[in-house]
Amino acid sequence: MRRSIALTAAVLAAPALATATSAAAHAAPTATAVATAAPAPADALKRQFQTGRGVRIAQTAHMFSGKTTLLKAELKGRLGFGPTGPAAYDLAMRMTSGKGSGNDSYRAINVKNRLYASGDAYNGLLPEGKKWVSGKGGPLFLQHPDVLEPVVLAALVKDPSGKHSRDGLRHQGTLTYAELYKLSAGFRATLRTKPTGESAEAEISWRLWLDGKGLPRRAAVSETLAIGKSSLTRTSDTRFSGWGSKVTVTAPPADQVIDEKDLPSDAPEPKELVNTLGSHRNGG
Repeated sequence: MRRSIALTAAVLAAPALATATSAAAHAAPTATAVATAAPAPADALKRQFQTGRGVRIAQTAHMFSGKTTLLKAELKGRLGFGPTGPAAYDLAMRMTSGKGSGNDSYRAINVKNRLYASGDAYNGLLPEGKKWVSGKGGPLFLQHPDVLEPVVLAALVKDPSGKHSRDGLRHQGTLTYAELYKLSAGFRATLRTKPTGESAEAEISWRLWLDGKGLPRRAAVSETLAIGKSSLTRTSDTRFSGWGSKVTVTAPPADQVIDEKDLPSDAPEPKELVNTLGSHRNGG
């Protein structure tokens, strides 16, 4: 997971006021002038945290053992914000095992701290007419480091050495588990216990692309874990679009919902299901 690197406030300089007889009028703007032209990315992100507004997300994740693909996961949907950050989501997920030997589809809705889940894990386990299982909700961690966490975003872009690319201003680096655990509340919530020893030194490689407003456009991460004589590699690539768009997340119809406490013993609780899917994607 990744060590901080990078960002430069990247707004194209406004044309200089032309004075035919003044060479200074044609001079390039100073770094300070460019830096003050746009808010820092963390500040730009915080400005997006408005109830009723949000962003669209699309993610593809893979898990490999050597050159063999063990799992592919795809996620698409909408994320809604509140005054302090992500507050609701409506996501469709698809998991493919091995060489397409197994496919599972899911949908997860989180609104007003209530999580609703539906999908293949519940086939044949719910009463007639029930399509959704509800339980206590919680935050969504798309990947780590989580670029929707302002303190994390600020750390990743603190070095003004981003490079321009087709997808925007790009920053990259690595973070150890220990560094990310200290930095990110979301990562601490995912791990639950402080990493020590070799696990503390495990690294996540990251790349981050920012748009012209300093907001994340794309974030890609990867890590490789040694398992005996083999290795396990996990990657995820998340793209963000439609920043500031109107997002309304609504709960499923009440008559289609069953509470998790009424589930058969062999059916997963919604939070358990979503956390399991997330751990495959981002190394929980």
